[in-house]
Order: sequence, then structure tokens, then C-alpha cells
Amino acid sequence: MSHGSAAAVRSVRRSLQAAADLWSILFAGKWLLLGCAFTCALVAVAIAYALPVKYRAETLLKPARTDNNMLGQLGAVGGLASLAGLALPTDDRSAEARALLESKEFSMEFVRNENLLPVLFEKDWDAEAGRWRTNDPKRIPTELDAYRLLRDKVRTVSQDPQSRMVLLAIEWKDPELAASWANKMVALLNDKMRADALARSRRNLDFLRDEYEKTTVAPLREAISSVMENELQTSMLSSVERDYAFRVIDPAIVPNRRSSPNRVLIAVSGLAIGLALGTLAAVARFEPR
Repeated sequence: MSHGSAAAVRSVRRSLQAAADLWSILFAGKWLLLGCAFTCALVAVAIAYALPVKYRAETLLKPARTDNNMLGQLGAVGGLASLAGLALPTDDRSAEARALLESKEFSMEFVRNENLLPVLFEKDWDAEAGRWRTNDPKRIPTELDAYRLLRDKVRTVSQDPQSRMVLLAIEWKDPELAASWANKMVALLNDKMRADALARSRRNLDFLRDEYEKTTVAPLREAISSVMENELQTSMLSSVERDYAFRVIDPAIVPNRRSSPNRVLIAVSGLAIGLALGTLAAVARFEPR
């Protein structure tokens, strides 16, 4: 047998002997090992059942686009409109809509409209008395606190870079409220962006009318008239578009299964940690003869 082969055989024998020694140690400390595993698994199960149950409601959204014919008509006068400081419609409002959806202003308005402070901070609210449990203004939850809670623990907004579909998810302990909030957020977002667009169009039209009356240069009056015509079309389009920012592809429905906690995963993780701790404890208490 060559020197290399002999060394390989000795290495295998040492590995087998080490495995056998470890098995002997674990078998000798089997009750300690099982006790650690059982205790950690029991603690994990208790934690899993103590954690609040949450449900996840999702709504799938498609960015709304303006009519392509409309965009073609506006292209000819886009330069003049830009010089005048007017905002012509773009073919995709998703970036602005996402920013507004996740903004403080929108979140606080939604909390205010739905009167969500007592719901979001239920532990601080005395439902029978109809007031907060504390009189300290610094400890009374505010709309800004509600925004932070929505941002960090309740609302999730994600967008697929290829399809550009937007997924709005709400996680809450009441499945009906989770679905309701998701759908109402989209409705409020569309209404708010449509109202803002109409307000801008009215301001733009007022500005254009003033400029049209002031100027006597025929070509400029004709150009302003064209911009006014297209601004009127933009205003009409905004008025009739129900889904101004996002079109709802799949509305949120009341979930019938909890999203968290994953009790099986927590229990298995506790068991694995217990086995690891039990192994370390059995090896640590082993005293070689």
C-alpha cells in the first residue's frame, strides 16, 4: 500500500472514531439532550401562540395610462406648454402615485378619514369611555405615529420592474379591516390624484385665458388657443377617468388564513435550537477517562 493510501485510510479511521466517540457522548447525555430539545420546543410553541395573529390582504394594480391619441395631439404644443410652466399628461403616473401612496400626507389623511387612531392604537384607547387612557399629550398617539405604524408594520407597496404591476398589501389582525383598508387606499389615491389634476387644469386654463387676452400677436394667440383646447381635453379626460392613477386588476378580498406567525416554523426552529444546545451541553459535561 502506498504512503498516500495509508494516510487516507488512517484519516477515514480517525473520522469514524470521532463520530463513534461523539455518538457515545450524546447517547450518554441523551436525557440532557432530549430535555433541552423539549424545553426549547415548548418555549417556541408558547411564543408562537403568544404572538398576535395577522392576516394579509393584497390588491394588484396596473398603472393607468392616458389615451395615446391624446398624447399625440399634445405633442405638437408640448414645447409651448413647457415654456408656460404647464404640466401635460404623461403615459404613466405610477411613480407619482407610488410616492403619494407612501407619503406622510396621504397616510395621515387616510387615518383621519377612516378614524383609525383608536383602531391602530387599541391598547391606548378606552372604548367604553370613548377617550384615551392617558391625559398626557406626549403619550397620546398622533396621526404621525399612525403613519409610522402603517409604514413599518402594516402597509407594503412593491412593484414588478418588468410588468410594472404594483402590489399593495395590508397586514392586520382583523382580516375584514385589512381588505377594506387596501381597497379604500386605492380609491382615495385615485380620487386625490384626479382632483389634483383637475385643479391644475383649472389653474392652467385661467392662466392661458389671461395670456390670450393680453396678447395681440396672432400666431401666439393661435398657439395659446391650441394649448387651451388640449388643456380642456385633459380636464375632461381627468373628469371621466375613475381609475386615474391605478386600475385595479385584482381587488383585495377578506383573507381566510393568517399570514403570521408561522407556528410550525417557529416550533421546528425551537426544536433545532434545543438539539444544538443539548449537544453542546452533553459535550461540555463529558469528562474523558
